[in-house]
Amino acid sequence: MDIIHKLRKKVKKTQDTILAPTTPSPSTSLVKASTEPSAAEQDGPVINTTQPLKIQSVDDEQSPGSNHPMRRSKMDRWLARVALMLSLTKSVADAADFAPLKGACEAVITILDSVQAVKDNQYALYTTVLQTAFPNPKPTLLEDMRTILGVLAVAKETLDMKTLTDLLVMDPWTVEYICILCGLFLNPNATYLVPGITTDTSHRILADQCLRIMKERLRFNICEISSSYLLNRDVLNGLSSIETYIPRHLQYASRYWADHLHYTLPSEKTLRLIQYVFKLHFLSWLEVASFLSFVDEVPSMLIASCAWLKVNGSLDLVSLAEDMRQFTVHFIEVISQSVPGIYLSALPLSPPRSEVRQRYHRQYPSTLLIHAGGYQRWSPLRFMLRGHTSAVGAVAFSPAGHRVVSGSDDETLRLWDVDTGAQVGLPLRGHAGMVCSVAFSPDGRSIVSGSYDRTIRLWDVDTGAQIGMPLEGHADWVISVAFSPDGQRVVSGSRDKTIRLWNAETGAQIGGPLEGHVGSVNSVAFAPAGHRIASGSDDRTMRLWDGETGAQIGLAFGGHTGWVMALAFEPEGHHIVSGSSDQTTEAQIGPPLRGHTSWVMSVAFSPDGSQIVSGSDDQTVRLWNLETGIQIGPPLQGHKRSVNSVAFSPDGHRVVSGSSDTTVRLWDVDTGAQIGSPLEGHKNWVRLVAFSPDGQTVISGSDDRTIRLWDVETGAQIGSPLGGHARFVTSVAFSPDGRRLVSGSYDQTVRLWDVETGIQIGLPLEGHTAWVHSVVFSQDGRHIISGSVDTTIRIWNITTEGSVRIIDATFGNILICLDASNPKSLLSGGQ
Repeated sequence: MDIIHKLRKKVKKTQDTILAPTTPSPSTSLVKASTEPSAAEQDGPVINTTQPLKIQSVDDEQSPGSNHPMRRSKMDRWLARVALMLSLTKSVADAADFAPLKGACEAVITILDSVQAVKDNQYALYTTVLQTAFPNPKPTLLEDMRTILGVLAVAKETLDMKTLTDLLVMDPWTVEYICILCGLFLNPNATYLVPGITTDTSHRILADQCLRIMKERLRFNICEISSSYLLNRDVLNGLSSIETYIPRHLQYASRYWADHLHYTLPSEKTLRLIQYVFKLHFLSWLEVASFLSFVDEVPSMLIASCAWLKVNGSLDLVSLAEDMRQFTVHFIEVISQSVPGIYLSALPLSPPRSEVRQRYHRQYPSTLLIHAGGYQRWSPLRFMLRGHTSAVGAVAFSPAGHRVVSGSDDETLRLWDVDTGAQVGLPLRGHAGMVCSVAFSPDGRSIVSGSYDRTIRLWDVDTGAQIGMPLEGHADWVISVAFSPDGQRVVSGSRDKTIRLWNAETGAQIGGPLEGHVGSVNSVAFAPAGHRIASGSDDRTMRLWDGETGAQIGLAFGGHTGWVMALAFEPEGHHIVSGSSDQTTEAQIGPPLRGHTSWVMSVAFSPDGSQIVSGSDDQTVRLWNLETGIQIGPPLQGHKRSVNSVAFSPDGHRVVSGSSDTTVRLWDVDTGAQIGSPLEGHKNWVRLVAFSPDGQTVISGSDDRTIRLWDVETGAQIGSPLGGHARFVTSVAFSPDGRRLVSGSYDQTVRLWDVETGIQIGLPLEGHTAWVHSVVFSQDGRHIISGSVDTTIRIWNITTEGSVRIIDATFGNILICLDASNPKSLLSGGQ
């Protein structure tokens, strides 16, 4: 007893020497435990083995409060640990055999006699205490110590001793003994444990143990639900404790196995465990995820497992894991709210070819049998990002495309990881009203937001902290915000009818408000060069402003009959596109180009953007100078009926036209002369024509339900017509590499073709409920965009033949203008 008191005094004296006089007494708050701070002052502290315990790094500088011991110096922290550990050692030592501690305490006092020695001999101090607690350790004990301490170091949440014991399948006394005597002070790098603790090994142990527990404990109807009509909230309200059915170690295993798998080296044992869980317990795992409210995390967990499986070459499991992800994403709402819905709705309504359905439907043959309806194939929807508690009013991608920021009526901003779908950090809080506009800075390090609270706020992407004070000045809602291309300025538009410029670094307003609009300013944007600003308003106009002086440039752009809700500059900054509540998109520059005497059926830009070609029901093709708006030369004449489609060659020297006279014609841009004879072969109107990317081939689609390929040099048809559509072919386009074609038709389908063989690739892409008006490939060739009279735009992933997402335009028939020369443009207008 005397030696313990002597040691305490020596610890206190050393603390007073090294630290400020106000240093608090040692506390167990260095671990995630609820042991009272006064325990170190008691002769025999009581240890509650159900209390959570978690090792903290000696170098961890974060803490919840300014007076917390972890906010003190490292010296204060480890001295507190030593004092507490020795008190705990006394409490668990045999009362009749306390003598072994005396030597240890005296050795510690010797070290503490020199302040410099304390600074230089932290590990000597740890080793002295550790060797006292375990004087003659067996190799198995050291291995258990490495396992326990390593697992505690990498665990994803605080573990109490029972959960730790169940996870590791160890003797409870061994776990308790090691945790109490070591866990409060041992640095994982201590030389006493040779070899040292490695996180890779610890993650592997936890990954395997998590999967083993899931293999053994997951089962159908894990909470023994009595009725399939009950929602999760009703089930949980009726349970005395969820841990009765889903114990803590199974909760941990189900939620964090993928986190530990990510750091685990390839292993046949781990692979077998994954295979067992995926093939037999996936739906039971979803039950646990549903009851514990982490269904939103399941898709990213499965993506992580796919990456690990690919390294192992387990492609069959990769395919199953991807189908599991699709299953979860497509039915995430029902799975989150109702465990019975997994079996009653999600499983029977999944696609017939779904691996999940094929594998698990046999296990549950009494579920619904679907004769019509349900999914026929998965759409490659990657994630549903959920977390906001109210309407989402704004979203934006980071410049690198790895992050998304969202703003909501719940007054928060949230950051999301594009690769995993996980929310990054905590919500960004500060606004006192709906967040209706968000944007990333060009370097991706900052975010600007505008809100109904009349303020603009800047945020640090890495920390989530607000940068400086709110930017105040607007007298009403801030509806739109944007960064300048150099990131030095912010522009904002407000319902107070003004536009304001701000210094992004200082937060100061630059000059006075830009005034001119007589209605709410709904959208603002900088030109790519940063010298001009465009704005759109409820007054139905767009205005252009000098970014340096704030002066309005020219007159307002009219044309819309409704509010101007959105606008954007094209990449070169020469053109502006606007969207309005009048259901139209405008990109008018100067007066209309007049000359045709009947309907204009088709227009196209030249590759260099200097000319426009148009085809008309007046049977002519006309060329126009874009800058002056003047027609170039006389009309190109030759067609006998309406010219339905025109296109420039990639080099800009030729134009191709397709007509209701069933012919395709080539024209020399420089001379206006027709090149060769008409390309004949179609039996009905030619609706669409296009050049291949290399300019050597022309494609045409016709009301005769065929697509034909033509050699530009010879005018000869290449191969046989591509047949398959059941009605008129309304649109055709080449892929960027020229190896594939896409076509749209009155038969409501989109089809993909191999250019070399003329064979249809895969099944028709189905989903539109009216005729498909326009199709085009994305720049990387991985997606197809289609527009239809069913008022939707659909984006298809051609590798999986599914609709990635649907843009539902409920305001009338969609006629899409897709500019292939500008991969960033996609303009849609209502008819």
